[in-house]
Amino acid sequence: MLLGGGLAVAERLWQQPVRRWFMVLMMIPIFLPPVVVTTSFIATFGTQGIFPLKILYSPVAVVLAYCYYNIPLAYLLLRSAVSRISPATEAAAQLLGANRWQRLTTVLLPQLWIPLLGTAGLIFLYSFTSFILPLQLGSIHGYTLEVWLYQRIYLYHTYGIAMIAALIQLSIIGSVLFIIGRFLRAIMISTVTPEQFGRTQFSFKLISVVYASLIMLPLIGFVVKILSHSTSDDVMTLLNSHFISSLLRTVLVTMLVIFLTTSLVFIGRFGTKGALLLLALSPVTVSFVWYQWFGQGYVSLIGALLMTTLPISMILIQHARQQYAKFFLDTARLLGASWWQRILLEVQLLQPTMRQIVVFGGILVIGDATISSALTPTAQPLAMPYATQLIGSYRFGVGSLALLAILLLIILLSTFSYARRP
Repeated sequence: MLLGGGLAVAERLWQQPVRRWFMVLMMIPIFLPPVVVTTSFIATFGTQGIFPLKILYSPVAVVLAYCYYNIPLAYLLLRSAVSRISPATEAAAQLLGANRWQRLTTVLLPQLWIPLLGTAGLIFLYSFTSFILPLQLGSIHGYTLEVWLYQRIYLYHTYGIAMIAALIQLSIIGSVLFIIGRFLRAIMISTVTPEQFGRTQFSFKLISVVYASLIMLPLIGFVVKILSHSTSDDVMTLLNSHFISSLLRTVLVTMLVIFLTTSLVFIGRFGTKGALLLLALSPVTVSFVWYQWFGQGYVSLIGALLMTTLPISMILIQHARQQYAKFFLDTARLLGASWWQRILLEVQLLQPTMRQIVVFGGILVIGDATISSALTPTAQPLAMPYATQLIGSYRFGVGSLALLAILLLIILLSTFSYARRP
């Protein structure tokens, strides 16, 4: 909150313009699968990494990985919130002699306390329910409740204790969601309106370069590690393995989950409460519920993945429906438009949001390693769990190439979805 949100507020106080390249870079960590982040940290800061440090496999490494995700998230959410505050209020305060500190305390903060609380709640929820980051970077000293739950369910099969712990976790998450539920609209990322400010000061340019360097450093280390350690034999091993078939299964599952998600959120009229209810379920809890109901298999897998893609899709579609006036559809009905014509009209109005749902849903499904590793049949794994197994079996060259292929698939999905933007 301090480093990400503080930068967003400082840019407004010093009247710095929006830098598009910086906004794009700050979005990168949010779209990265957790396995890619942990592998990048190990490749860059591990004992055999580009910049070896002694912080890996400790709580410090877990906290740094959380910061890697959440500092950009805090910046983007609060930058969007700040952009919705009229510059005229600050200009009036400045004309009355208010300095920057007074403008911060009397103009900005009173209008930002709701986005601040909402952003803090989202960061807490993400960190509290994270599984891959503490599992791969924390070792035995950095395990969290989510990792402990996974072990009790799938390793020790102590379902009674796991159920009690899951209920405690659910009550904590539900309480936080109940508090921040009314703040969701205030923290929705909207199009940031470029303020008519002057040129960027050198100090903010320097800060932007530092932030961008810290974001790109693990990814650059990951790519350098691949180029320096992967051989042609690794490529042939990957091509001759089951990775290609697992990648095709991932594409098919992703297409099916996205189709079901878009159909459900478009046809149904889900409210915020339904989205919050699904958000309260952590990935390990979701996989445990479906595992108990239907066992291991693709029915459980698709059902559990739907429960992870539906919340953000429901929030996005509800936010989009609030943007256009309801009288559009009422007017079309009064003019004699059929049910199908009204559906086509709403599809056209919601087309940008549908593209966002495709991107977010695709990234969640393709990048998932928690639910898919627990529910996918052992002989038919998806791409991300298969790549994780390769890396875990000390075949870093082959596993990193598999992760690179998954990243390219995510980039292709994002490019295809936004290339058709009018």
